[in-house]
Amino acid sequence: MELVRAMSILRLIVVLEDVTPRVSRTLTVPADLRLDRLHLVLQAAMGWENQHLYIFEAGPHRWSLPEPHLGPGALPVTKATLQDVLAAEGNGPLVYTYDFGDNWRHRLAAGLLG
Repeated sequence: MELVRAMSILRLIVVLEDVTPRVSRTLTVPADLRLDRLHLVLQAAMGWENQHLYIFEAGPHRWSLPEPHLGPGALPVTKATLQDVLAAEGNGPLVYTYDFGDNWRHRLAAGLLG
């Protein structure tokens, strides 16, 4: 993805993987939205109840809340923004997984608006 400018607005297409019929949402979010806040936006958009752990993944990188059983290497969601992740990962997919028991995987694709 082209370099995301500060104060940019993104169109975010969210697709819940491995379900039929297809479940998707199209959202408009600020590019500088922190991942912990993006989690809350996704919870509201998908109708989830924010009762389970979650993780964001892009390329070799992972972002989550500090949780010992997730293992080492996950970066803090409170320190990364959507624009940071997109700038670092280029065109690679961003995946948001919620509820590790049910493994709800969401593929996120972003594009600049305007």
